[in-house]
Amino acid sequence: MHAGEIKYQMLKDFTEKFPGITAALLLTSDGLTDTAVGLANDAADTLAAMSSSLVSLANHLYADKPGAVKQTFIEHDFGRALLMRADTDTSVPGMAGLLLVVLTTPEANAGAVAYEMSRWIKGINAELATPVRAASHPGQ
Repeated sequence: MHAGEIKYQMLKDFTEKFPGITAALLLTSDGLTDTAVGLANDAADTLAAMSSSLVSLANHLYADKPGAVKQTFIEHDFGRALLMRADTDTSVPGMAGLLLVVLTTPEANAGAVAYEMSRWIKGINAELATPVRAASHPGQ
């Protein structure tokens, strides 16, 4: 399985595991969709662009300070959007600059979802950091 397939399967498993999650998206910091679950392609691309813009705006709150926004939370009558940096280990191939966005119903426990998002991010970074072993061929 290559990195894209691993990200998709882990993201799909994450969204199915927790009640109240309606969609999840990995996006690049410049607003391009990397991996999406629960969203049509057009909706994923729109959400990716908006999420990137939100993080950029949030970063400008502390433009004169070092560092970057780690998470952003939006609450609406229709549901919630949680955005979190997914590149906790920038040395992991395929994860540098990625953000994770999760959309939930209004009833979802936002604290639990945020906690599980951080666990998912650690898990995906660990999974992608492990190099794929070459198949061994007896007698060679």
